[in-house]
Amino acid sequence: MFSRKNLLVTVMLVLVIAVLAGCGTAAEAVQVPDREIMVNMDAAMAGQAKGMEGLMTGSVTWTEEEFSSFVTTLLQQNLGGMAPVEGVNAWFEDGNGLVLQVALPGGMTADLAGTIDVNDSNHIQVDLEAASAMGLTAAGSILDVIEGAINRALADDSLGVALNVETAPGEITIGLGQ
Repeated sequence: MFSRKNLLVTVMLVLVIAVLAGCGTAAEAVQVPDREIMVNMDAAMAGQAKGMEGLMTGSVTWTEEEFSSFVTTLLQQNLGGMAPVEGVNAWFEDGNGLVLQVALPGGMTADLAGTIDVNDSNHIQVDLEAASAMGLTAAGSILDVIEGAINRALADDSLGVALNVETAPGEITIGLGQ
């Protein structure tokens, strides 16, 4: 059984290691949107407040800045200096599109693109279309490994039950079940 801290650590470590371990140059690198995201404590606190409110109302909508700030702050607070991840920026697009940029030590990034949805078991899942880091890209079976690791971590029942996920440029809405 994973605690939320262990879940976050597991997802990030598997993501970074898998992206860096099985990369090639054949596929195209992930294109990160040009919308600026300012990660800051005020946005993280607003994201936390919206999350708590969402638990009571059954739905939560986060902006890219709130979501990215909240996730980055959770990483920093729970992992401290032990984190191989310095921050996470998340961009949301129409059609449940998702682009993640994971900041790594030394100014490097790991970028992921795909879609986010809810599976038949009412857990959030991702369907990755591309991943890249340091000019190298992941494709085929290594991309499947990254996606599988993320989806196994998201399938943890302690995260609750999601009924639906909808994205629009700049925001994500998650409907929650009891």
